[in-house]
Amino acid sequence: MTAIAKEEIRKCLKCGKEIGGRRDKKFCSQVCQTQFNALKHYYQHKDEPNFKAKRKVYFDKWRKENREHFNSLLREPNRQYQIKLRKKRVQEGVCLKCGKPRDDGRNYCSKCRAKKAVKEEK
Repeated sequence: MTAIAKEEIRKCLKCGKEIGGRRDKKFCSQVCQTQFNALKHYYQHKDEPNFKAKRKVYFDKWRKENREHFNSLLREPNRQYQIKLRKKRVQEGVCLKCGKPRDDGRNYCSKCRAKKAVKEEK
């Protein structure tokens, strides 16, 4: 008699999806296999000076070609930080621009208002 082996549930090493088919498959798709191998290569070589230099050149080239996208990636976290900072300064009752004590009960201190007036005159 032959014993029927219970199918063990295999999962993709990259994304964790269940894999059907051949027993020796490790990935659910070619995309997962490529991404997994790329990460593996990166972690094996990330501390080598030549690898770092190549990655820097590649990243600088990408940043120049995709400047607007790169700026948008940095813009949103900065925007969230500015919103938090403004709320905190409103609660503390200090100047919204520089964080120093306010005078006259206005949103900005007299120095910041003077700077703004000078800029508007130009």
